[in-house]
Amino acid sequence: MTDARKLKINTEIRESGDIINSPGCVLIGPNGKLKKNQGVIIAKRHIHVNPSDEIAKFFKSGDECNLKIKTKFRSLVFSQTIIRISDKFNLTAHIDTDEANAAGITEETFGEIF
Repeated sequence: MTDARKLKINTEIRESGDIINSPGCVLIGPNGKLKKNQGVIIAKRHIHVNPSDEIAKFFKSGDECNLKIKTKFRSLVFSQTIIRISDKFNLTAHIDTDEANAAGITEETFGEIF
């Protein structure tokens, strides 16, 4: 969200992959530029779950849960976290940089789903 605001792109929070009728942008880098007519979204936080994971017994794809993060100084609970179940997934929470920074998350932070 911080990046979108800084770039003055008026976008919204959506489930990742839901880009129909979303704003576009022009990406400029050292190898040229790329124009995208749509695709700029803020991805809604979600958890990838494999059907073999214990947690899959309690949820179906599309359900919402709470994700409790405990860190030394900024523990918090992320509500409205979407569960996505697929045999292609490993158990992993996907949150954006703004959310991770708010909780002081590092690569070694673990969460509790409830």
